[in-house]
Amino acid sequence: MELIDLNLIPGLTNPVCHVSQFDVGRIIKFNLFEGSAVYTLSGTETLTLIVKKPDNTILTQSITNTSSNYITISTTEQMCPIYGYNICELKIEDSETVIHSINFLMFVEKDPFCNGVETQSAIDNLTTQIEEILRTMDIGGGLHATYIDIRTATYTTSSLEVT
Repeated sequence: MELIDLNLIPGLTNPVCHVSQFDVGRIIKFNLFEGSAVYTLSGTETLTLIVKKPDNTILTQSITNTSSNYITISTTEQMCPIYGYNICELKIEDSETVIHSINFLMFVEKDPFCNGVETQSAIDNLTTQIEEILRTMDIGGGLHATYIDIRTATYTTSSLEVT
């Protein structure tokens, strides 16, 4: 779990959290501050996370929160498929009035195995990309795989086994 201090006063340095490309379920905990004081949520607020990805697509996600001093988010499949900087905004609303809008960056590190996916349309073709990589991989002793079903492939220290 990554722990980030998030200050609700605009103009202060925006923090950066780090995730890996295709990282689903990573928990990020944001401790809330207003200046140097801990900020306490009343429990009546609506929390929304807005993520603008490097290809300019936007993801909006409601956050359910169970704490008064911090917010946790869990990365989703659509949150980090494209490497680069996501510009994120956390909106805190009460009675449909925005009481705080906090910005931070989410750096999605490039997945070296898949050579990075740069656009949303490339994600639709990801299975084909992985199959092509596996098809041309050198697998133990110079043998090349002609086809490997990526859903059932398992790796051992000495070779690739298909189960």
